[in-house]
Amino acid sequence: MADLTPRLQSLLLRTLQEGEARRVGSDRVRRVDVRFAAATNRPLADLAAAGSFRWDLLFRLQGAEVCMPSLEARRHEFPFLVPRLVADVATGAGLDPPKLEEGLAHLLADQPWPGNFRQLRHALERGIWRCGSGPLGAGHVLQTPRVPPPCADWRRATRAFQREMLISALARNGHNVTATAAALGLTRPALYASARRLDVVLAEGRTSPPGGGPQPGAPDKGSSDQYSPKVAPTS
Repeated sequence: MADLTPRLQSLLLRTLQEGEARRVGSDRVRRVDVRFAAATNRPLADLAAAGSFRWDLLFRLQGAEVCMPSLEARRHEFPFLVPRLVADVATGAGLDPPKLEEGLAHLLADQPWPGNFRQLRHALERGIWRCGSGPLGAGHVLQTPRVPPPCADWRRATRAFQREMLISALARNGHNVTATAAALGLTRPALYASARRLDVVLAEGRTSPPGGGPQPGAPDKGSSDQYSPKVAPTS
């Protein structure tokens, strides 16, 4: 919707408001009775305020609105989403769903997905064809190294670098808290504090509380180095 030209916006508004349409190449106006579903990945209200989208068309489109959060806001769902997508894609291709390497969903949750669901599904489809009979791993799914998003200032660039370093260390050490902390020269409490500050997923299944509180599942004295819940990032 956001890319419609002013001319097409006018024609669409007439169709919605008056129930009239004209076929391409015809001079005959036809009555139509339709239910219209529109989708956009850009804020139409902002475009209308900037003058590139018609307010009257926007008001006419605002019936029942469904806002779909991006994958960036749903990283805690990857442990459930990835196996389901792998099964659907493999079945659609006439293949047996491959086993998943341990930690795959966690690793994919830490990737940027600007293309959202379509990009993730296509990456998994590519990975299924590449993995053959073996388990599906990150090397099959990801084509390029993880690249931090562009940063506008020194503070954000430093945070992005620290986050990337922590994610890589976790992956190298199998998400073992003690081993990762030792590799980074941190204490275990410092590692948990850094994970909260940098919004890094440590394990699968839980969501970190708003406000930067203690991570659910962070082990007390005497608990094991690895735990099954997942701490999902929050803004």
